[in-house]
Amino acid sequence: MNAVTHRDYASNASVQVMLFADRLEVWNPGELPPSLTLDELRQPHASIPRNPLIDDEHFRKAYLQPALDAGLIEMTVPDKPRSTRQKYRLTAKGVRKGPKGT
Repeated sequence: MNAVTHRDYASNASVQVMLFADRLEVWNPGELPPSLTLDELRQPHASIPRNPLIDDEHFRKAYLQPALDAGLIEMTVPDKPRSTRQKYRLTAKGVRKGPKGT
């Protein structure tokens, strides 16, 4: 979700997804908003989406819900799906599928 919401669509660069044994890293083209520093980025901070019009409903219907329905990801706070603290993590099935669905 982060890569879709925050990427710079004026750039021809690709979103990079790297799967390691202990983590998943997603890199996307773009710059930090002027109001956010690198130090602030490393700590809890407010989200400043670069593309707010594509973030919410379309992303939920086209990407997030299908991944949840397929059991590839799960909510970290399942009893409060709309929580501002909601995050998502890969399930064992999601890890087995890999970044390209293989």
